[in-house]
Formats: sequence, structure tokens, C-alpha cells
Amino acid sequence: MKIRLFTPGPTPVPEKVMTRMADPILHHRTKEFSNIFTEVSEILKELFQTKEDVIILTSSGTGAMEAAVANHLNPGDEVLTIEGGKFGERWGELCEAYGVKAVRKAVPWG
Repeated sequence: MKIRLFTPGPTPVPEKVMTRMADPILHHRTKEFSNIFTEVSEILKELFQTKEDVIILTSSGTGAMEAAVANHLNPGDEVLTIEGGKFGERWGELCEAYGVKAVRKAVPWG
């Protein structure tokens, strides 16, 4: 069996992008930031073929996972986590950190 690892990076970053990363950061309460955020949100709605709001998180994948657990589950809830790799294990860890009972089902990686 071939195991596939789908973790991100490191990845090559074009010089133009690295140069732009040296620009001052836009404050999130400025009109310019608001306009960019609105434009990106609309593009994502089209990309995901939805009229509903999209949620943009400035976090790692783990931050998004934690946001899901913290906002959708309550202490004492019971969930099933499938652990076929590190991210599956992380779901169980995050649930338990928030007092959610994780029923962990380990499956072979891959």
C-alpha cells in the first residue's frame, strides 16, 4: 500500500510575492482592507457556488479545526473521530480539550 502525505509546504514562493510581503500590513479596520475582504468574500462565494457567507480564518488548519470544535460542540457531547493520520488524531485531542467525549476509531494511515 502506498502512503500519501498531504501536508502543506514548504513551497516555493515567487519573488514578486515575497517582495509584497515586505509591504506594510493593512490594518483590519481600514477602508482598503474592508474593500479587499469584501471582494475576496464574493470571489469565494462564486468559487464555492454559494450565496451564503463564507468564513475566512487567519489561522492554521489546526486553528480552523479548533474554531469548529469550540463553536459547534459543548462539553459532554459525544463525537466519533476517525484517526488515519495526524489530523484525525488532532480532532480527538481538540475535542477532549473542550470537554467533548471523543470516541476514537483508529484506521490504517493512507
